[in-house]
Amino acid sequence: MVMMKKFEKYSIFQKAEEKKDEHLLIAASVIAAIAYSAAISPPGGIASVDAGKPPAFAPNSLKPSESLLGYFDSNLSDRFWIFNTISLLTSLSVIFFYVSGLSLKRKFQVWLMRVAMWITISSMAIAYVFAVRATNPSTHKDTQKTLNIGVIAWGIMLFVTYACAWVNWIWTRDDQVEAAARHTDNIV
Repeated sequence: MVMMKKFEKYSIFQKAEEKKDEHLLIAASVIAAIAYSAAISPPGGIASVDAGKPPAFAPNSLKPSESLLGYFDSNLSDRFWIFNTISLLTSLSVIFFYVSGLSLKRKFQVWLMRVAMWITISSMAIAYVFAVRATNPSTHKDTQKTLNIGVIAWGIMLFVTYACAWVNWIWTRDDQVEAAARHTDNIV
């Protein structure tokens, strides 16, 4: 009877861990889909020019289906593409690791997945900021101010979260060292 209760408790724990794995996979899949969609339809759109008659604003170097943002503001376009690509590749990496059988049972693997998801989400947020900047006129100062406040708040939240995780790791590690020392003292 005791053995059966232990088995049930363990299987419930396993099911909860599998749910966490599934939620991580779903989040990574959604982020990958968003990043892919942003690549197919970049901020500002793409040139839809007839081959026969280019519009007055488009020089000969702007071809159909090229990014308008890339032509008119290459710096902003480069930043958007860098962070969108990082977001896409890290989310695809999480999906790849999950599909290849990596489970979240070892601390290093959990840490690796957390770092990958932090990078993924942060890159997606930064790509979003550049997309909004690309599609809003520079005359909308309130939008720019809101974006700046949002980025600062995001950075503070990341710092606090990372600091809390680090402090928790230190406390947990110290507790484990003390427990091991007590165990060794009891043996001797």
